[in-house]
Amino acid sequence: MVSKIKKFYKDVSIKNTDGKYTILLDGKEILTPKKNILVSPSLYFAKRILVEWESQEKFVDYNNMPITRVSFAATDINKSEVEEIISNIIYTLKADLILYRASHPKELNLRQRENWDHIVDYHYKSNGYEFNKTDSIQYILQPESSISGITKILNNYSDIENILIHNCTKILGSCLIILACKDNYINPEKAWEIANIDDTWQEEKWGKDDEKVKRQTLLKKDFLTYIELIDQI
Repeated sequence: MVSKIKKFYKDVSIKNTDGKYTILLDGKEILTPKKNILVSPSLYFAKRILVEWESQEKFVDYNNMPITRVSFAATDINKSEVEEIISNIIYTLKADLILYRASHPKELNLRQRENWDHIVDYHYKSNGYEFNKTDSIQYILQPESSISGITKILNNYSDIENILIHNCTKILGSCLIILACKDNYINPEKAWEIANIDDTWQEEKWGKDDEKVKRQTLLKKDFLTYIELIDQI
């Protein structure tokens, strides 16, 4: 999909057909990259998509339209693509960020433990899923019963939920944090904070990298949007 195109419409509206919401540009339905009619999963999503399209100026910049991108994906996705998304989430889970801690300095290791251990404990207390933790960069295997359990949870979610979880997992590097956030065990701001402990530590020691701060700001904006959408499903 081209990331930016010249704006070609003036009016944006929502059409409700028996509870199915589509977005109209000058009276014409938006088409996805696969030429399907874009269908919103809810009125809330439709309103958020409408705002994205109304806010475009001279160009339509899909990089600044995360809800539209997710809705495109949810409309176009097929069964094998859903399976691939779930597989990618599980791939991240097997080497989840919060299961690998720094062996040194001790202060960073302690900060990681204080912020990450209770997330791991939450998954055990709520579902009985145990996960192995290490202070090494060496890959460690996780209990198959826990991997299977999380996979089962994901298989019970809707396509758009898995798309959103996948996007969030890619941003934070942690499936366990995302699922805890989805369950409202932690709030989105806290989820972002604890997933970026290493970066915060580096900034405290060596100062901020302006370019990295810009990238992180954009990623955080997308992350908070995706989490908000998950809450609305």
